[in-house]
Amino acid sequence: MYLRLKILVCTLLALPLVSVSQLQVTPGIPAATLATSAFGNGITVQGLPEINCNAAQYGAFTNGLTTSLGFNSGLIMSTGNASAAPNAQTSNASTGLGVNFNDPQLTAISAGATNDACIITITIVPQCNTLALRFVFGSEEYPEFVGGSFNDVFGFFVSGENPSGPAYNNYNVAQLPNGTPVSINSVNAGNNNAYYVNNAGNSMITYDGLTTVLLPVLDVVPCQPYVFKLAIADAGDSSYDSAIFIDFISCATSVAAVSPVIVPATCSDANGSISLGIEGGTGPFEIAWQNYPDSTGLSLHNIPSGQYTLNVLDLGVPCATLSTFTYTVPDGSTAPATNITVNDASICQGQEITVTGTGAETYDWITNNGSFSGTSFNMIAEEDQWIYVNGTNICGELEDSLFINVTPTPTLNPEVTIDTLCAGQSFQLIANANMFGTVQWTGPLGFSSNQTNPTINNASANASGTYNANLIVNGCASGFQSVNVLVYPTPMAFGSVLPLVCEGGNIQMGAQPTGESYLWTGPNGFTSTEQVVILNNATPEQSGVYTLQTFLGQCPSAPSSYNVLVTNAPEISMPETYVVCDGQPLFIVPALIAGATYQWTGPNGFTATTGELFFPSIGPNELGQYSLVATLANCPSSASTTTIVSLPFPVALPSISDNEVCVGEQVVFGANSWTGAAYEWTGPNGFYSSEQNPSIATAN
Repeated sequence: MYLRLKILVCTLLALPLVSVSQLQVTPGIPAATLATSAFGNGITVQGLPEINCNAAQYGAFTNGLTTSLGFNSGLIMSTGNASAAPNAQTSNASTGLGVNFNDPQLTAISAGATNDACIITITIVPQCNTLALRFVFGSEEYPEFVGGSFNDVFGFFVSGENPSGPAYNNYNVAQLPNGTPVSINSVNAGNNNAYYVNNAGNSMITYDGLTTVLLPVLDVVPCQPYVFKLAIADAGDSSYDSAIFIDFISCATSVAAVSPVIVPATCSDANGSISLGIEGGTGPFEIAWQNYPDSTGLSLHNIPSGQYTLNVLDLGVPCATLSTFTYTVPDGSTAPATNITVNDASICQGQEITVTGTGAETYDWITNNGSFSGTSFNMIAEEDQWIYVNGTNICGELEDSLFINVTPTPTLNPEVTIDTLCAGQSFQLIANANMFGTVQWTGPLGFSSNQTNPTINNASANASGTYNANLIVNGCASGFQSVNVLVYPTPMAFGSVLPLVCEGGNIQMGAQPTGESYLWTGPNGFTSTEQVVILNNATPEQSGVYTLQTFLGQCPSAPSSYNVLVTNAPEISMPETYVVCDGQPLFIVPALIAGATYQWTGPNGFTATTGELFFPSIGPNELGQYSLVATLANCPSSASTTTIVSLPFPVALPSISDNEVCVGEQVVFGANSWTGAAYEWTGPNGFYSSEQNPSIATAN
């Protein structure tokens, strides 16, 4: 046992697409169809062919001219599946069908040619003295197995009378012009290479190698029967298929009608003619024209237009069959059938149109624009009108007319319901078209619409810009007209306000420049359109909520609110003077205010932030004026002052009018004077007096 392997190298990018027009193979055709697939003119097939093949091995093929085969249709015989022939060359056709037969004529050419044999035998009767054959041989054995024992072969073996000598007895017609039978080893890149075609890379036929189109001929005796045996087989084994493509086997000298000269009939008269000659055949010939039985020559004259059939019978060939040839005499010129066309089905006012006439030779035109001549003319269409033409030729004249509809120029005057608006509002585009048609709108952000009056809802600032409208009526355009729309964005209100203001201070409010105008509102009907507002000498009545709105055009922002509190200045009081004795301690206690802060200043750079002051000992450095400011909610009070004054300790120098007095006499006490001093006298029996110089009126 042995194994044969082919290595297929393919580049996918190089493979063309297989189209529906590739070679078509119909395997296993009926015997009657097979006879007509390979035998052509001048041949009569006797009986049905004898087929000794697997049904997959033979068939009819078509579309050969879409390949490199060289002819279009015929009979295919293969040592494998005939339907594999149209595959791309990059796939192997290699089928073992088990049809083995030892045909002595095949094995005489190639000793091992017994595998997958396919043999078809047909009896024919030629009507001529020379037969022509046309075929191509192809094989997958190429090129790897050339020169070995795999010498696949085929033959056209003929038996019958030979006009030049002994009868043909399985004579092989399938030979090269030099007499060499066609096989793998006899026709290849090395032997008889003028007849070899390297088929590598072919996407239409699978076989790796082919022969050129071969055209052998065979001399025969007319009307005598000949047996054709068409045979093909694999040699050595049943791998790698071979095939034979047969275009025809036909008479090389069959009857042919040649050089026809046809004169057309004109104006529907019987003035046409046909003249021709006859070639091939033996002769004499019997000539007959169908429908003209009295005409036996090779021409017809004074005939009308139409189809004519000539029957020719070769009387020199006893078995000849009728040869039929068909010709058509055209109607070279008829009465004019004038037709008017315009180059545009939709005509716009002011458009240049081309009017064309057909069916005649000359044309005369009448229009509202004037008269014209010639096959076609141009004119400017301004209105509906009739176009008239008179068409003539040698057969006469004919009038025709055409009504053209001219579409008036469309116009529109676009407008918008509101051209300046705020974001979030809607607007409608109005075309104001002068006639019904399609309005094409375009605008910002790729806006487009075919509505006549489209509405844009909840518009944003990006909808601002130019909107263009074009009216189309019957294909006629007005041209774009425009309208402008401005959509203000919603502004933002950003402001700054001092939230706490002291009575008598300034309320200050400012808006950031995010708009074109501003509106402030507040307590007691306050309004202002200034960007920056200052309210001087504020009072508590101006406390409350102040609101800011910013405007772009007439488009307001959402309001922003700010709270302002105007607070009263605190009031503080304390004695104007504190008098204290030298070296004594001192408390200064003003009327304190809840939540307030304090700032003291005094002599010698004195400062303090407590509400009350305590001096453990008053000396010269502590004497003088002290000032206190109380601050509540950032609002300072007016300064309140007090003065610390110190006094020296007084020296009491008492005196009495008399140290000794009688009962009932007056006693007078005295004290020295001291500025600012108070006096206090005490004595026996509960005596008390605050006078400087008290007395006892009656002593006891």
